[in-house]
Formats: sequence, structure tokens, C-alpha cells
Amino acid sequence: MTTEERLIRLERTNRILILALVLAGLTVTLFVTTGMGKKEAVLQEVKANKFTLIDAEGKERANLSADNDLMGLCLFDENGKERAALVAGKDGPILSLLDDKGKPRAGMGATKNRTSLCMWDENDQSRAFLVADKDRTVLRLFDENGKSRAMLVAAKDGPGLSLMDENGKRRANLLETKDGPGLMLADENEKPRLYMDVFKDKPGLSLDDENGRTLGKLP
Repeated sequence: MTTEERLIRLERTNRILILALVLAGLTVTLFVTTGMGKKEAVLQEVKANKFTLIDAEGKERANLSADNDLMGLCLFDENGKERAALVAGKDGPILSLLDDKGKPRAGMGATKNRTSLCMWDENDQSRAFLVADKDRTVLRLFDENGKSRAMLVAAKDGPGLSLMDENGKRRANLLETKDGPGLMLADENEKPRLYMDVFKDKPGLSLDDENGRTLGKLP
């Protein structure tokens, strides 16, 4: 084979190689552009009785479940303790918040006629309770022994504040009515000992003994 024939054969080989590369480039381009035009498959609906979410270590951190009567969502901390729960049933939804020991510390619920909020301390003692319905709103505060110590009420006939001692005995009442404000102080047996009021711009004061007999009165 002469030198000229070798050059001609090499030129043909180069042309074939260049054509192959061009065709390969077109194929890759078509594949990429076609893939870019496609949308990922999306499930329109997923049905299940329970969904569980886990973290990177495989620990359960949340679950959503449902049965015939209840629908619930629970959240867990890194130690597997339940820290929050939202439940919806036929009577209404309830939200519970729990501490790191799994003890309820706050709860809120809503029914057809009433909304309520409760708070507990680390010893499971009630410390605050708030409830509202169509007739009144009531806030009650408790001490570390679970004894009611204060109650604030807003009702149709007026607001009122009651204070109790460590035994739960009512010792003071402050009321506001359509006739005017009034204050009552009681002894350790809950017997009224002092009345003070202002009715229709006319103040009044009354002192009683432990038997309910009036000791003094103004005017």
C-alpha cells in the first residue's frame, strides 16, 4: 500500500469516527432533554390506618393513626418519650403536652358547649384550670397540694373573685353586680364576719360574730 493510499484510508477512518461522535452527542442530548421534560410520578392518594416517622437512627418520632372513633397525632422526643398528642373524637379535639418523664403538664379540649385548659405540676397536681361556656368563664388556681386557692368568674350577672386558705376554705369574696360591688370576709369556718358594699351610691359596712350576730353596722 502506497503512502497516498494510507492517507486516503486514514481520512475515511477519521470521517467515520467524527460521524459516530456526532451521532453519539445527538443521542445524549435527546436523552437529557427528554428526561428533563418528564415529570416525576406522584401518588394522588395514599390510604393507611397508621403512618410512622422515624429519625436518622431509626427511632420513632411521630405517628398518625386512625380508627373508628379517634384520629390521633403523637410526637416523641429523642428518648422515645411521648411529648405531645392531638386527638380528635366525636366529642371534640384534645391537645396534651407532656414533660420528659411522660407526665401530662398541660391539656386543652373543646367540646360542643365548652372549652377548657388544664395545667399540672411535676407531681401530677392540678395548678390551673380555665373553662369557658356560653354562661360563664372560670379560672381556678391551685397550690402545690392541689387545694383551690383562687377562683375568678365572669358570668352574666357579673364578675367575681374568691380567695381560699390552705384548707380550701373560702375566706374572701369580691363581687360586682348590677346593684354595685361587694366584699365579704369570712373566718376559718367560712362564716361571714365582714360585709362591705356600695349599692346605688350608698356604702354599707356590717360586722358579725362567729354565730352570725351583727356586732356593728354602718349606716
